[in-house]
Amino acid sequence: MQAGRTFLLLLLGSAHSLNHSLFLVLPPLLPLIIEETGASIQTLGVVANAGYLAYGVGAMVGGALSDRVGEKRVLTMSIGLSGASTVIIYLLPNIVGLGIGFFVMSVWASLYHPVANSLISKVYSPKPAEAMGIHGAGGSLGQAFAPMISVVVGVAFGWSSSFLFYGVMAILLSVYFSRAASDEALLGSILHKEQSPKFRSLLYFLRSPGMMVLVAFNVFGGLYYRGVEFILPTFLVQSRALPLELAGMAASLVFVFAVLGQLLGGKSADRIGNKKVLIFSAVGALIGLICLLAVPNPMLGLLFFLILYGTLFSAHQPPFNSEVAALTDKKVMGAMFGVQFFITFGIGSFAASIAGYLAEGHGLDTAMIAITLFVLGGVVAALLLPERKKISYPSATKQ
Repeated sequence: MQAGRTFLLLLLGSAHSLNHSLFLVLPPLLPLIIEETGASIQTLGVVANAGYLAYGVGAMVGGALSDRVGEKRVLTMSIGLSGASTVIIYLLPNIVGLGIGFFVMSVWASLYHPVANSLISKVYSPKPAEAMGIHGAGGSLGQAFAPMISVVVGVAFGWSSSFLFYGVMAILLSVYFSRAASDEALLGSILHKEQSPKFRSLLYFLRSPGMMVLVAFNVFGGLYYRGVEFILPTFLVQSRALPLELAGMAASLVFVFAVLGQLLGGKSADRIGNKKVLIFSAVGALIGLICLLAVPNPMLGLLFFLILYGTLFSAHQPPFNSEVAALTDKKVMGAMFGVQFFITFGIGSFAASIAGYLAEGHGLDTAMIAITLFVLGGVVAALLLPERKKISYPSATKQ
């Protein structure tokens, strides 16, 4: 890999890390925010829901926007303005400021993923897999450390300072990225406008055998992923009487184990098939959540949860993406992944409101049980997925 392209990948990995970290500031600080602002967890669930939904919907806009103005400009804008939005939260450390700032931050951050994936697929073609893996590792690294850092900064300087901490880093990175990642000097003539896929073609592949089952699996996956991310720290503090610092560490460890899960899922799928890994992943995540709820000793239940859920909830990503790719023509591949990203983060965003409503009215245990039922839905969807040899894949020549 050329030195310039290696440097670009390091920049993108750092940007990916910050993109996820901005969202992981909120969950571990919910107890502090509730205490200082007097807001209910249901209200905070609605705030998170609005931001997560914007994050999912905006992803479908990012790719089209980059075709018009170029990947570099959109990435610089996304990184910098999402970071700048945290100033709103810092200057207005109340529920109104959090609601406005979190939503605006989500809108700008939403542009990142489809544009970054498009850029990587062009620059590192024809073999972008290694580059995608490094880029993904950067995001996982950010997810792993963000909850712990957020708690440390929040306890020491106030919860709004945690948002500003990551926001300043994002602004600095965007300035550096705009100067260092020169399209002409670094990327040459690789960046060019692509013809947008036809909407009818995208619908054709969405209706293909097996794809609707994958969509159902993704809906449940997005709901339990966002639900656990949102409610876990508060559940550990208020329902299991664990210290806030330990809850923040647990939220971080989930993503540390997730790195292992992604590697395990990728290697296992090549050996035993995508469907089996999807089933194994969903069942493991289900058992992990049951342990968190049912084991009398909260520390022991948390340990089982971290090992089982932490490792296996992310193991589905490589086989899931492989199945989506197998069912989609290359001409609409980017658009299809954009739709799947919207399902994960857009539809999944409603888990925050659902969890907040149930926690406020019926208790945190009830909210966690509801999230566990989402995982059960994922298990059922995985079991219904047709075997690869039984799937008749559509051909682009029919369009």
